[in-house]
Amino acid sequence: MSDKIREQITLEEVRAALGNREYFTSLDAHFASFLARLAKCYPGHVLLAAALVSKKTGENNICLELAEYAGKALYPDTAGIQAQQIFCPSLSEWTACLLNSGLAAQGSG
Repeated sequence: MSDKIREQITLEEVRAALGNREYFTSLDAHFASFLARLAKCYPGHVLLAAALVSKKTGENNICLELAEYAGKALYPDTAGIQAQQIFCPSLSEWTACLLNSGLAAQGSG
């Protein structure tokens, strides 16, 4: 695992990323903030997942594949975004955090 990737993403890091209008819209940020306030725990993990769900929905996709982002840099190298890079949690850590947050459930497909 890269030394740049940490299991715990901080709320401050995600809030800074949500302020990047080159990648997230205002709606993404507000939706994510709302859900993070409802989370029982792990607000940074919930904030990031909710922002990505909103972003995907804005792109006419109702599904967020966590594995597509897990353990990777948030902004693709090709995006040309001039912002501090953050790294998404590992898939196992992110999934566990979301399930424990009280806002997600394990589905069967």
